[in-house]
Amino acid sequence: MLAIRGIYDNGIFQLSKNIKTQKPTNVIITFIDDDFLNLEQSDNQENKINLNDFSFFKSIEATNDFSGSFCEALIDERRND
Repeated sequence: MLAIRGIYDNGIFQLSKNIKTQKPTNVIITFIDDDFLNLEQSDNQENKINLNDFSFFKSIEATNDFSGSFCEALIDERRND
């Protein structure tokens, strides 16, 4: 696998390096800017997690009253579904 940076602008991808291949090659393109993350989340807000609202400290506070194993709780939840 090879990772190459580039720029996406108005429907066109421009790679930072020219890569020559012998045949067509499958690629995965990942948008790393927050603007694209916010765009994706606004498409269907109720089914997505808003990463901007996530707080590590809030998650710790939410588990203060929890006693037991998170693994067991997850397994029980999955069994009930």
